[in-house]
Amino acid sequence: MLYSVDKAGPVVARLVGEDGAVLEYPAWLLPQGAAEGDMLRFTGVQLLLDKAETEERRKRVGSLLDQILHTP
Repeated sequence: MLYSVDKAGPVVARLVGEDGAVLEYPAWLLPQGAAEGDMLRFTGVQLLLDKAETEERRKRVGSLLDQILHTP
């Protein structure tokens, strides 16, 4: 299951799952280096930072924004 870090506060982070479920998660349990917009993969035991998925989604969003902003 994939989750995006929607908001990362000093105490609680809000994660949004692929299914749209929103989780309030202790910020100190996030993987080291995780930030807003990053994708996390739940392995059944722990959350891992998925750098490849994060980069892929950022590219996809950037491409969509280019299409929207540069469409006559």
